[in-house]
Amino acid sequence: MRRLLVPFVCTLLLVALTTSLGIWQVHRLAWKQGLLAQIDVAERAPPVPLPRGPTPFQKIVVSGNLDGSRAVAYADDVRDDAQDNAVMGTHLVEPLLRAGQPPMLVDLGWEPYPPKPRAGPTTITGFIRPAERPTWLSATDDPGHRRFYTLDPAAIARALRLPAPAPYTLVALGPAAVPDPQRSLPRPPNDHLQYAITWFSLSLVGIVMFGVWALRALAV
Repeated sequence: MRRLLVPFVCTLLLVALTTSLGIWQVHRLAWKQGLLAQIDVAERAPPVPLPRGPTPFQKIVVSGNLDGSRAVAYADDVRDDAQDNAVMGTHLVEPLLRAGQPPMLVDLGWEPYPPKPRAGPTTITGFIRPAERPTWLSATDDPGHRRFYTLDPAAIARALRLPAPAPYTLVALGPAAVPDPQRSLPRPPNDHLQYAITWFSLSLVGIVMFGVWALRALAV
């Protein structure tokens, strides 16, 4: 029986670990389902004025003046047109100037390159996108030609000689148009059920493997 002790303890630790991870994923699943339900409610409700601490899962409305003279192109995005022809496009991003408030960058949506700036007073419904930071995999921005591949409001504002902007970007929501805005609030992926099944399956596999090995060992 002593020769079963070490394998038994190792199996017990493995099963405890994988079962704990499975239970954690079940808790994460419940949390994610609650968050997705909140997003569904926010999407059906009217937009709210910009709060002090906005999150990416709120539908908000902001008014101001678009500064078309400082429009930039964000990212390269190829889409198919009505004839299924590939069209090179980009996202039109412009500062929204607000009285007594810092400027806010707005992603107005996708359109074929080069984008055509918009200007003037407007009210935009959208959601907040946190600032990005470039990584070693990021394409290099081209401030001289106003083409950016990292949506970093502070860096873009410096290139445009704007005052310090809001530390996030407003992504416009709306129906199909030119530029083409987002249709819905962002939703985080919900893979926790698959992860939970994987961890619980590993627990079961560990138990079965130990049981088969132990029966063979005792039969010798």
